[in-house]
Amino acid sequence: MKNKFAIYMMSVVCAGTLLTSCEDLDSDKYFKDRKTIEVVFQDKTQSEEWLAYAYSFLKGSNAEVTSKGGTGNGDGSWNPFCFADDMYYGDRDNTFGDSKDATWASYNSFRLGEYDEGVGQNSWINCYKGIYQASVFIHNIYMNKEMTADEIEDYRGQARFVRAYYYWLLLRKYGPVPIMPDEGADYTKSYDELAIPRSTYEEVVDYISKEMIQAAKEIKYTHRDEGNAARPTKGACLATRALAYIYAASPLANGQLQNGSHPAGVTDDAAKQLVNKDGTHLLSLTYDESKWARAAAACKDVMNLNAYELFHVA
Repeated sequence: MKNKFAIYMMSVVCAGTLLTSCEDLDSDKYFKDRKTIEVVFQDKTQSEEWLAYAYSFLKGSNAEVTSKGGTGNGDGSWNPFCFADDMYYGDRDNTFGDSKDATWASYNSFRLGEYDEGVGQNSWINCYKGIYQASVFIHNIYMNKEMTADEIEDYRGQARFVRAYYYWLLLRKYGPVPIMPDEGADYTKSYDELAIPRSTYEEVVDYISKEMIQAAKEIKYTHRDEGNAARPTKGACLATRALAYIYAASPLANGQLQNGSHPAGVTDDAAKQLVNKDGTHLLSLTYDESKWARAAAACKDVMNLNAYELFHVA
């Protein structure tokens, strides 16, 4: 009985001490640095930092190079593509230091199929991270109290461009990919609810096209000054759209696999086999010549800006 009483009293004392400690601890001060979406997007500097972070996934760092690759933006020296020839790489049979992963981006290794499914997969992760950041920006920059209406629209256009550009990088590398809901995904939902199937190749291209057209309307510049040279222009939007349409008209995505036109290593059954779980074909099974006309018209839209000319040696 005495032992039970002693244990009871000890519990009371410990509980009282814990409660006293909680009363003495001013926990609010540890949460003063937490910022809400409203706080971030009402401030110009913080809004610019958010947009810069959305851009940041385009950049390949040494850490990304020696691990599994970045988004695939830039040259192919650290994230090679299957549609470049030997001339593209020249004598750059790339290796990166003494890392055990140093040869993963070797062009010869890539060309000869001496790689596995783990190569360059950070590009998938980083592109969708950038898409998420840009989406949040697009939906909240209107709150800013320190920007003019034109600045807000131009910044929204930049975010829209980079979001669509990430989809272009994904399409270029993986083919048909899932298009995330514009408002984002609710992480509290079940896996089945969050499992978004891949869109068809044509659906991804149409999404890129529509977003790039809207971005070109929102972006205020055909030319940027030196301090903003890395930011997208109307031409960058329309040029990416044109490229996406050209790829969509090419044999791999335009039903020509079924008509005797075979890129190296591709069989007649490739398009038939690429289907979603519900049986939706992700590549076209029929050739559509109008896709080339669409691509040509998109290229003409870039030319009609009268902002560019072909480089030539005088």
